[in-house]
Amino acid sequence: MSDKDFRDQPTTLHIPLAEEHLEAEVTEREIGAIRFNKRVETMPVEETFDVRSDDISVERRARNEMVQEARKPWYEGDTLIIPVYEERLVVEKRLVLIEEILVVSRIRTEQVTAQDTVRREVIDVQTTGDV
Repeated sequence: MSDKDFRDQPTTLHIPLAEEHLEAEVTEREIGAIRFNKRVETMPVEETFDVRSDDISVERRARNEMVQEARKPWYEGDTLIIPVYEERLVVEKRLVLIEEILVVSRIRTEQVTAQDTVRREVIDVQTTGDV
């Protein structure tokens, strides 16, 4: 080949290039602190609430009536009536209602105030530094 033949050929030229790489690195270091304190507080509490109770009264009422047959206890409103019988010997035996016992039930509600101390836990958080 002659010199002229090399000039007519395309020439490839290789040029090395430089390239930089960035690498990240993590380094641990203390920049602050957090402190947790747990404590128990007591505080007085006063609350009012309803307390329910039943008041019962018993009344005896003399009857002395001749009856044909015994009757079971019954209610009249909020009153329970309990008949009490005895047999009496006359010329013949008769059933005599000698008394009734009246039992009355009433519901009573009153407000009661209770006082005591209660406890609760509280967490305090304190930070120092850049936290």
